[in-house]
Amino acid sequence: MPRTATKVISAPYFLADEFSATPSFGGNIDWDAVPDIADYKDEDGNKILPSGTILKRCADETLVPHDSVKVGNVEGLLRYATGEKARAHAKTGVGVVIGGVVYEELVPGLTPTLKDELVANGVGWHFRTYQNSLTA
Repeated sequence: MPRTATKVISAPYFLADEFSATPSFGGNIDWDAVPDIADYKDEDGNKILPSGTILKRCADETLVPHDSVKVGNVEGLLRYATGEKARAHAKTGVGVVIGGVVYEELVPGLTPTLKDELVANGVGWHFRTYQNSLTA
């Protein structure tokens, strides 16, 4: 009997308070414009975007990661991880958070410049320091 592996999508780990998240209309990812780098690849070589990826909205209304060469304005953070082969997002698009309380260290690729762009284009970002309070 064949076995299949599944990935469980949980609550966004970068959100300090999930109920503080302000959603945008979201949109579709332009997978052709996603950089071909290891951070955006799964074990099979398919393009993926992790939860918390900083996204730009382009003139054609598609979304791309902030490090794409495609021109656009920083819009927000990808709410849930997705992949180019994810059928669930094929027509409906992905969710984007445009404000909320987030752990600064858990947002992939966040720089002071990108943080300033998020604050300028969002509707109320509050950045917190992440602390792991679990003991071994």
